[in-house]
Amino acid sequence: MSYHEPKADVMGNYESVSALNWRDVVELLSNHPAGTRWLSTVSSKGQVHTTPIGAFFVNETYYFTSGQGTRKRANLDQNPSCSICLRADGYDIVAEGTAAITRDEATIRQFAAFCQSVSWPVEVKGGALDAPYHAPTTGPAPYDVYEMTLRKVFVYDTNNGAVNHSTRFTF
Repeated sequence: MSYHEPKADVMGNYESVSALNWRDVVELLSNHPAGTRWLSTVSSKGQVHTTPIGAFFVNETYYFTSGQGTRKRANLDQNPSCSICLRADGYDIVAEGTAAITRDEATIRQFAAFCQSVSWPVEVKGGALDAPYHAPTTGPAPYDVYEMTLRKVFVYDTNNGAVNHSTRFTF
């Protein structure tokens, strides 16, 4: 989990350019759990696979799940590099990093509590999650919890056609 201020670089050469504040981005990502996130992974043959997922930003870390036998799981097993893309409050956001299954019981329980708070009735069972239903891209239970370590986060301000706050955060 990242609990430090990343380096912020402005992207673009426009008048009155300024970087966004990381604390504001954290608040934006933490307070917008609804909506589609897009996870991109890469196969051993270099093929990109992008799929919609439920990903949640908790304690400055992205968490998501995968059931058994999914392509995203197979890709992450052999190459942990991935990205998550989303739109929130007029910002297009791309988070790049590496993802790995977490077996930390406290983390899994905390993530389960968060899932329950957004109406996904999961239960912790044997170091993974179980639920009465799932999204078609999740695959069958048990659902392992992935923790994404951030490398870079790109935030593009698209409010009212603005381009003067596009920022790259490097960890």
